[in-house]
Amino acid sequence: MDESTQKKSFLKKIIAIILGFGPGIFAIGYTIGTGSVTSMIVAGSKFNMDLLWVLFLSCLFSRNFDVCLRKLWINNM
Repeated sequence: MDESTQKKSFLKKIIAIILGFGPGIFAIGYTIGTGSVTSMIVAGSKFNMDLLWVLFLSCLFSRNFDVCLRKLWINNM
């Protein structure tokens, strides 16, 4: 393979990865909110992995909150 074919192949792989993640990123931005996503990116760039425990707690509390709301919603039907 010549160099131009390798560059095109690499570019196609990058485009495929971006297209694979793209819809998910937009769905996260819509669900969570673009301000929250931006804040997470800024915090990650400033503090690196030091705030990973906050993400874990956030997921834990969000899951518990979601379960409670679903039970409340089902009981009130």
